This record gives sequence, structure tokens and C-alpha cells, in this order.
Amino acid sequence: MTTQIIMRAIIATSLGILATPVLFPPAYAEEWFMAPLLRLSYEQNDNYRLTLQPHNTVQGTIIAPRLDMGVRSEVWDITGSAEVARARYSGEPGLDRDFQTFRLASLFRTERSNFTINASRVNDASISGDQQDSDLGLATTQKSRRTENIQPVWSWIITERAQLQLGYQFSKVSYVDGESVGLYNYQSRAATATLSYLVSPLTKLFFTANYSKYRVPDANYINSIAFDGALTVVSTVTDVESRTPAFRMGVNHNFSETMQGTLAFGRRKTETERITSDCLYVFNSLLGCFPGKLAADNTGTIFSGDLTKKYEKLNITASASRDLAASGSATQVDTDTLYVQLGYPFASRFQGILTATGVNARSISDTTATATDTNRRYYSIEPKLVWQWTRDADLDLTYRYFHLKRENEAQAVQARVVSLTLNYTWPRFSVSR
Repeated sequence: MTTQIIMRAIIATSLGILATPVLFPPAYAEEWFMAPLLRLSYEQNDNYRLTLQPHNTVQGTIIAPRLDMGVRSEVWDITGSAEVARARYSGEPGLDRDFQTFRLASLFRTERSNFTINASRVNDASISGDQQDSDLGLATTQKSRRTENIQPVWSWIITERAQLQLGYQFSKVSYVDGESVGLYNYQSRAATATLSYLVSPLTKLFFTANYSKYRVPDANYINSIAFDGALTVVSTVTDVESRTPAFRMGVNHNFSETMQGTLAFGRRKTETERITSDCLYVFNSLLGCFPGKLAADNTGTIFSGDLTKKYEKLNITASASRDLAASGSATQVDTDTLYVQLGYPFASRFQGILTATGVNARSISDTTATATDTNRRYYSIEPKLVWQWTRDADLDLTYRYFHLKRENEAQAVQARVVSLTLNYTWPRFSVSR
């Protein structure tokens, strides 16, 4: 079944590529292109599930072919990519997985405006290893996950100094048997408007207003159990919806040709409504269930900042943020993130990269549906050595140390990962008018 899915994805992508010059021949497009890539990886992980329970060190191999393609003209671009990955692990059962990633991006330009649409579908797993994953550390059992996203954005140049941008984003995340580990299907929507003004050639001010919705339509977790003699009331949450208006003001400044930064602050207010089913029992006999509703408000500060600095060889990138993230735990998560990356070339073909990430995630709800706990802190340190083997191939040697502390566990979880990855990019094939 897995092989069939992968073959279908490859066939569909190939047919799309074959149809590209027919649908957009050089007479209408300036260029159409395709570029195949291949990633081969071997890794060793001493705590893949991020658990305190007894576990084994696992070894894994990953093969991931990818195809980038697109067509371009003077006023529009259409690009897309398709990647299928097969990961196989030894040492513990239930870790093998197959990923599929499909992305599509389009751009239409006029004299004073741009209109873009980005869409993607990703089939992966709840334990992905991605440091930016909002599900990271929530569950120790791997479950299949599908993420679908579409994001149209319209930008308009009002004057030489002022610009308006309007955007909308819809995301849908679903799990296979996720409820068994406290992961629930959810949807999120967000509408955003940003007005920016160029104060000087080096400084830009901006104001952003945002309204978002988060919903878990099929929640099914016990919120509370109350006892009163022979009477027992069990309250089960069946639906969750949150609405969040927010705004932020910020500035972007170029300090020099080699240094620039952005800083923004704002506020948000989140209103959460939970629909419950309250069931009354007498001596363990069900008398009936009645609908109920729980409402709660949560306010907070949001901010983001980033700084990039380039020296003769050393490149530094740093960012910090606090924002509200959607999560499969049937609640949104207030997330603080700190990120630092250093890049330094040792020679003409070698480069060292050091990345450090820290995250503090806290539920905005006083009840959680997760099997572990939504509140958690984690950080990772990842040195990487990149060897540009040939013009088309590079070899990456990576070590990552990961430290996770869940609020409801006395001890912290540690994991160490060593990986060796070969990336090969075939010469790009293109046809131009």
C-alpha cells in the first residue's frame, strides 16, 4: 500500500511535468524548468520517542527524491515541488514512516501590485524531529499526520513610501488514531492586514492587524468529574473554538550594508468556547446527558525580533518571538522561541554551522487533552559540518543534542542524534523562449 502511494505521487508529478510545456508552451511562457534532487541520510538516535520509559538506540535510513518545476513569464510565475521520503528504522518497532510533501506557489505581477497563492500538503508523523513543530514533545507514540495549507496574499504599492498587504491563511491538520495519545484534528484560519511606511531609505515602520480562529470540531476528552454522594457528573468536551484579534507595531532598520534587524510588539485577546456534554450517573447508572458551555478569556503580549550580521566570513542570524500557536492538544499554545545560527566557511569547500533553539510552550487553557502535558520547555544545540563534495553534491555531518522538560514529569528527557546526509542536485533542465 505504501509503495502504491509513493508510485502514484511520482506518476502524478511526472504527468504534471510532461503537461507543463503543453499547457504553458514557450510561446506563452518565458521559461519552463525542472530540477530533480535526491537526499540520502543515515542517522542514529538514542531517544527517538522523547520518553523517560526504557528505550533503545535506533538506527535509521532515509531516501527522499524531490522534483522542483515551474513556468515563468514577464508577469506571472508558477512553481511547484513534490517530495516522497521513505524512512526505515531498526532497534524499536513502529517507527518506520513514509512522507509526502507537495507545494505550489503562484505569483501575478502588475505595475503596482502583486498577488500570490501558496498551497501545500504534507503527510508526515507527529514525531517529526522538526524543532518548529507545535506537536513536538506532546506524545511519545508516533501517529500519522496530514497538514494542508493555503495562503493567498495581495500587496499594493499605495505610494513610493506606503504599501498595503492583505492576506488570508487556512490550515487543516488531521491525525490517524490521534485521540489515543491526546492529539485531535484541528483547523485554523487567519486574516491579516499590514500597512508599512518607508520613513527613510534605511527605516520602515509597519502596523499589522490580525484576526484568527482555531477550532477542534471533534474533541472528545474528559474535562472534569464531580462526586456528591451517590451522584457523579462527568463533563466531556466535544468542541473547542477560539477567536483571537491581535495587533502589532514594528520597525525594520538597516544599520549598515552588513547588519539589519526587525522589532515588533503587540497585544492579543483570545476568547475560547468549549461545548460540553455533562452526564449524570447514580450508582454508576446513567440518568442522562445535558449540553453545556464553558467560556474563558486570555490576553497576552506578542512580539518578534530578528537580527542578521555578516562579517568577512562569519554570518550570524538571531531571532526571538512570543506568539500563539495552534496545536493538536485541543488548545492553543503561548510559545516563546529563541533562535541563533552561526555560519563560518573553513575552506573553499567546507562550512561549519552551529544552530541553537530554545522553546517555552504554555497552554492558554486550564484543561488539556494530551496524554503527557502541553506545558513544556525544550532546547537543542546542533553543530553541522557541510562538505561541498562536487558542484552538484554535498555531504552533511550533523550532531544534535535535545533537552525536553515536561511540566508534569520530574525528570527531563534527553536525546542525541548523529546523522550523515548526502544531497545531490541534478543539472537544471529548462526551455526558454
